[in-house]
Amino acid sequence: FVKTFTLTQAKKYAFLLLKFRNRSQAEMRKRLLQKKFPEQIVNETLFFLKEKSFIDDAVFARYFCSARAKKYGPRRLIQELKQKGLGASLISEALAQSNKSCPPQKVAEEILLSRIGQYQSLDPRKARQRAYALLLRRGFEPELAGDLINKYLRDIS
Repeated sequence: FVKTFTLTQAKKYAFLLLKFRNRSQAEMRKRLLQKKFPEQIVNETLFFLKEKSFIDDAVFARYFCSARAKKYGPRRLIQELKQKGLGASLISEALAQSNKSCPPQKVAEEILLSRIGQYQSLDPRKARQRAYALLLRRGFEPELAGDLINKYLRDIS
């Protein structure tokens, strides 16, 4: 028994996915193909969604960066947007815009200061290692992490 899918079913599924959150075109394509929709129906569905502005990679990238820039650094945002199938130009444009409203230095500082109390009882070397690893995991540049640690964790003893 082979199940056949229609364009209407594909659109219905796409709208179900969009109900939860915005998606990039590549994400939507992947999800539709995972659901075993034929390539032609997937293409027609994506064309419809783009034509009616239900999916727009530039808007998605800007929204994604603005929402996540309060917790993560540029390296992490770039990595996540690449995984979502966005091109380098869209990523850099969205990142530049989010860096204006949420400068990475300020965000990294806030993250470090919110955790600094946890490092007070640790050996100074261990505290510096943990703080550095935290900032790198969050996607901040190694130089920025080092500078902030030297500024804020110098006095831990």
